Amino acid sequence: TTTSTAVSATGTTADVTLLGDANLDSKVTVADAVAILQSIANKDKYALKPQGAANADCFNTGDGITGRDALAIQKLDAKAIDKLPELSE
Repeated sequence: TTTSTAVSATGTTADVTLLGDANLDSKVTVADAVAILQSIANKDKYALKPQGAANADCFNTGDGITGRDALAIQKLDAKAIDKLPELSE
C-alpha cells in the first residue's frame, strides 16, 4: 500500500484514497489521465481537487503530478501494467 499526501494551491492536504483516481469517480480510467493532462495544461481552469491531486501522483509517487502519471493510468487501462503505482526503472 502506498500512501502519499498532496498539497493543493490553497494549502489543503489529502491522503490517497484510490491511486490514479484523479477525477474522484471511484474508478481508474482514461478519464483520470485526461483530468491530469488538463490540469497540467491549465491549472486555473482545470485544477484537481486536493483528493484528486493526492490520487493522481501514481508514477514515482511523491514526485508531483506529471504527464507520466497520466501515461501510467493509460497503461493500466490498456492492461500493459497490472497495478499502480508505476515506478521508474
